Amino acid sequence: MRVKVNIKGKGEKVISLKDDIGIKQLVEKVNESFGQQTTLKSFRFGYPPRHINLDSETIVSQTLQDIGISSGEKISFELAEKVQTSQGSTGEARQLKENQISLADVWPGHIGQIHAVPDDNSCLFHALSYCVSHEIETSQQLREIVARELSQNKEEFSDAILGRPNDEYVKWILKNSSWGGGIEIAIISKISSIGIYVLDVDACEFEKFNEDQYERFMIVVFNGVHYDAFEVLDLLGRDSITVFDKTDPKILAMIKKLQRVTRVMKNSGYSFNTRRDRIKCNVCKSVMIGEREVARHAESTGHVDFGQDHAS
Repeated sequence: MRVKVNIKGKGEKVISLKDDIGIKQLVEKVNESFGQQTTLKSFRFGYPPRHINLDSETIVSQTLQDIGISSGEKISFELAEKVQTSQGSTGEARQLKENQISLADVWPGHIGQIHAVPDDNSCLFHALSYCVSHEIETSQQLREIVARELSQNKEEFSDAILGRPNDEYVKWILKNSSWGGGIEIAIISKISSIGIYVLDVDACEFEKFNEDQYERFMIVVFNGVHYDAFEVLDLLGRDSITVFDKTDPKILAMIKKLQRVTRVMKNSGYSFNTRRDRIKCNVCKSVMIGEREVARHAESTGHVDFGQDHAS
């Protein structure tokens, strides 16, 4: 079989393997292919992504076939990073970037970060893809999952709910130029069995999808026209956290802090009100006020690429 292997920070390669290869041999093959010995901590594959921790029991007992990996699969490895000791350790006093939030008072040793995703009309799918898998390559898969759920549940997602015929909406949402919203968020939450909390910066509050159904949740930040992912970083350099447990007291404290911080973000110009602010068509450069004018422009011209107009 042939699989595509990615190691964060080291690139991507296509590797040929025997069909009955074990996980231990896979690790050896990956190290050989990348030309150096690396300490690999875990890997993920499939969608929703399945994580495999590379402990000794896993390596000895399982083959790729056992865990469902077949030819054509993409496997993303994570490196085991060394944790710094107190001498030369990264401290709480580190300088924060503009997209970072101190969590020292609610989650010592961690900071919150808005992870920017491309502004290309697929930002919602990019943001949710990153939250689930720490990469945006599964964005189109999310569109396909949404389209399949819509077409298989026409009674729940009726023409009246969608604002257009179901079949037409399904074709529309598969296009990379189509923006996603509440319907898509609710479906992805259900399929992934993870709640989705949308931090609306303009409203300074969370809109929570399937909050009562799942204990785990992920956060996306919405500024009125664009979605980004939210993650928590360990100051000692370990992996970011994008899925949270609502039963954890420190997570609840973090949520409250984020709501307070949004007021600062809004005042600094991060938010964008789609009902009253200026929106520019990136195709013909026309400027409109509010989403109704945008909708009329899109219908009359076929243009679907819009963004915030920064002119005064």
